[in-house]
Amino acid sequence: MEPAFIIKPNVKKLCTINIIKVAAAVAIIAVVVTYSRYIFDFSIFKDLLDITQEDLPSTGRLAMNFIAAIVLTGLITFALTYMSASKRQYLFYQDKLEIDDNFLIFNINKKEIPLTNVVSINPEKKGEKAFFGLGKIVIQLTAMEEKSVELEDLDQPEYYVPYIQKLLDQIKEQMRSDYSFNKKIDNTLSEI
Repeated sequence: MEPAFIIKPNVKKLCTINIIKVAAAVAIIAVVVTYSRYIFDFSIFKDLLDITQEDLPSTGRLAMNFIAAIVLTGLITFALTYMSASKRQYLFYQDKLEIDDNFLIFNINKKEIPLTNVVSINPEKKGEKAFFGLGKIVIQLTAMEEKSVELEDLDQPEYYVPYIQKLLDQIKEQMRSDYSFNKKIDNTLSEI
């Protein structure tokens, strides 16, 4: 059976956000380490470890090391985020939602959620991701172990809500139609 539609996270924006976060963290660490030699007295370590001032790296050397660390962690972050997010997708069928849980390039688990168990859908934009237009759709569930699922890292999540709602309306209409048909059959059989 073919899906009615597929929703995928915005991998480019997600990678950008994660690279900015990691680069900012490394930059803050670099600034603290670089200026810590002027704030704290490290002479006790020189005496303890028999290190002279010439043995310590220069500020320029420390700065180059941290720039290299920013680039390296940025590349690693990009690779891990890209591998993980590019495999994630949310498949909406006429009667169910399939969510692939993954770690990097490996699909760990596949969740199947009947659309009859969906109570409500709400788009949310919070935190730093909202600045880039990313958000999530929170789907409240009933009669399942999980009470909600989140479709994360979506570009403009409010755009998808009418399409999901249309599927929910169709499944509810089908259920009402089936109930009505079955009720008529029961009434007919009970008259015989």
